Amino acid sequence: MGNACKQQALDIIEITQVDYISESQRNEHESIKIVIWDSKTERFLKTRLKIKKKLNKEIEYQEGCESFIKIDSFKNFSVRPKKSINLEYIQNHKWIGQYGKKMQKIGKWTESWKGQKLKGVGGYYSNDGKKEGYWNELIKNYWSRGQVQELGEYFNNQRRGVWKYIYFNNIIDGGLYNEQGQRNGKWTELSDKFWDCSQIIYHGEYKNGNKVGRWDIYFENKLIGGGQFYENQRSDVVKNVIKIGRWIEPSDWFYKL
Repeated sequence: MGNACKQQALDIIEITQVDYISESQRNEHESIKIVIWDSKTERFLKTRLKIKKKLNKEIEYQEGCESFIKIDSFKNFSVRPKKSINLEYIQNHKWIGQYGKKMQKIGKWTESWKGQKLKGVGGYYSNDGKKEGYWNELIKNYWSRGQVQELGEYFNNQRRGVWKYIYFNNIIDGGLYNEQGQRNGKWTELSDKFWDCSQIIYHGEYKNGNKVGRWDIYFENKLIGGGQFYENQRSDVVKNVIKIGRWIEPSDWFYKL
């Protein structure tokens, strides 16, 4: 057990939702479930990550057996780590840029991975801290075995126009964002758990941010499943993504070695 606790040479991946911590909670622990990829056994393992905001404006991350993963500094207590995080991202990713007088990001910001600046990744913030112009961003589930970027334009902090994915220097067509920053029209999107051994892609249509009609699922360019989304025609009802009828979908954390 002791040796297992010391092993941190893991390729790690997970998407999870983290709530905001208020100033009154700044010295409390938060525990969230994560999944890690163990290179030795070539399988995903479940564990927990502890996040603690300290009085000296640092965020302390601990995994499993209380081993320290990383300590980040932050500018104010209203700032939280990315809502979609993975452990390898925490360990190896860093933003580089400047803050304004009100602690808002301004000017050019770039990203580094494992101590190396990523060429062409990043973009510009306006003086009021909003993303503007063309940006190249890492996907929310970026890790060593899932190195995908997203390329497109921001206007007033909202995505606008055509956005595409970049995977190992290959461009994968994504789709269009409308003037409200919603996905619209035909889209090709990557699975939330897309990585080298699980290159699952979805093809279908968005209408004002909602999936509608038939969506097909592909793995290594082969059709493996899909199904139909319900389209709510009533304008007085908030639209939700609802699957109807028969669906064929890959199992959770599906991959092929």
